[in-house]
Amino acid sequence: MAEVAVAHTDARRWFYHWMALTCLAIAVLGFMPTFFVPVAQGTFAREPVVIMHGLVFFAWVVFFCWQTWLVAAGRPAAHREWGLVGVALATAMAFSVTTLEIIRMHHAQPLSSAPPQPPVAVLNQVLAISFFEVCVVTGLANVRRPEAHKRLVLLATISLLGAPIGRWWEMLFAAEFAAAGSASGPPDPIIFLLLMAPSLSASLLIVVAIVFDWRTRGRVSRVYSIGMPAFLLLGPLTALIGFTPAWLAAAGWLKGFGG
Repeated sequence: MAEVAVAHTDARRWFYHWMALTCLAIAVLGFMPTFFVPVAQGTFAREPVVIMHGLVFFAWVVFFCWQTWLVAAGRPAAHREWGLVGVALATAMAFSVTTLEIIRMHHAQPLSSAPPQPPVAVLNQVLAISFFEVCVVTGLANVRRPEAHKRLVLLATISLLGAPIGRWWEMLFAAEFAAAGSASGPPDPIIFLLLMAPSLSASLLIVVAIVFDWRTRGRVSRVYSIGMPAFLLLGPLTALIGFTPAWLAAAGWLKGFGG
């Protein structure tokens, strides 16, 4: 009986580290063909800000792996000390997204026939980074409640995975994604489901966390019961307001910061 209890404790202690490593693997595999390999080969023809954007976001996932390892290894003091790095990274990520989206609204991507970023795509990125930042800030507000804190940071990290997962969906359905990007109104239901596919795929990791909670605690944390529906609502919310005059005006205001 004691051995079962010890195994249960070990599983709970290491679960978040294994989830962090899974997030890292997804990020690497997702961006391997479009970022890591071209950067390594010196063929990544994008503005320096794009490279910095990718590195900052990747640094967050690596940092999350490090932080979860510190906790699992029984080094909570070091985990708290490193927390300031997380604050700096989360802040840099918000500025990175904002800067990149302003640039993309003005210019097509280098060596590409892609048009400037449409307002609806900008809204998608704004909502995504806003969700991430809300999770991180709420997690920081709950540092004295570790059960909530670690779930919030895990949820924040999972919310980033729609981008690397989406790269593979875009390669498989390039024509459909291109048509959706040039649309002047909300996409039809089939295209909408396709656009939701990356987020739905990423949410499977939240399902894993929910199942783990249920098996080890007998209940599901409110972080997941509230956070997962909120995460999945980002896509419909984008489609709902992405073409409205209010958002088009807001996107024009944001674009104005780029001159």
